[in-house]
Amino acid sequence: MEFLLATPEFEIRGHSYEGFPILLKANHDVFVEGMEFLVHHCLKRGSVQSRRSWETFGRDLCDYFEFIEANGFDWRELDHRNHETLLALYRDVSFDRFNLSASTINRRLHLVIKFYQFALKQGWVLTLPYDLETVRVRQTKGFLAHTDTSGGYAVKPDVLLKTTPTKIKVLNKEQVDELLKRIKNKTLRLIVRLALLTGLRKEELLTIPVHYISAPQSFSARSHVVVELDPQEMSTKGDKPRTIHVPISLMADLWDYVIHERHETIRKHGTDPKNLFVTAKGNPWSIRT
Repeated sequence: MEFLLATPEFEIRGHSYEGFPILLKANHDVFVEGMEFLVHHCLKRGSVQSRRSWETFGRDLCDYFEFIEANGFDWRELDHRNHETLLALYRDVSFDRFNLSASTINRRLHLVIKFYQFALKQGWVLTLPYDLETVRVRQTKGFLAHTDTSGGYAVKPDVLLKTTPTKIKVLNKEQVDELLKRIKNKTLRLIVRLALLTGLRKEELLTIPVHYISAPQSFSARSHVVVELDPQEMSTKGDKPRTIHVPISLMADLWDYVIHERHETIRKHGTDPKNLFVTAKGNPWSIRT
């Protein structure tokens, strides 16, 4: 199984879908069933709002079918040995041989489960490769808790691994100071500071427009500047509007970067990017590097 990203020439009903995942079998034929599912899952349902999720879905599905293909299995023959399903075998190999985390394995299994649900509706398979089990779930204690009729139980596919919440690891002040001290590139140091102080993700950092930055004296706030992120102008998580709070001191440094270093760089190279951060040649930073 081979994974590719579509060029702008890839169209569905006259619309271009650049970056859409393409799955090819070992003989380089298109994996038709996989592609039909991805089109349904990513485009037709309407719940996958971010194009950046396409690649993740494509790679996750490709990983499962690479496993199927490499072992000479038929994805339609759901039982393998001792009535162990292909999904259970894939799960165990991912966990025992490749040491993947339970959360990563479950993310991939959730997508493969959706594929088989789709395949059942299409008549490609006659049954699903898992059973459902009842599990205890934590009930909400909010305002609408009285409307929960689940009784504290839910059903889930029995192939999924048990996961435990992981603590978010953050840098302490000394580690942040050491990190910034080791970054010699001034632009990169500003990018890292903006990430640390606002929580912006990589694509957000590299696509934030330059017009979001203004002279700090133009703001009445004393500590932070409220900046509204518009998904029509930049990449945002889920392509939804976001609000960030930029410290006045950082806004001052960003403004200084805009009117001095950035201005001189784009003047020298004759570029006119909309993005805030530019490379030494005056071009936007690449999201994929």
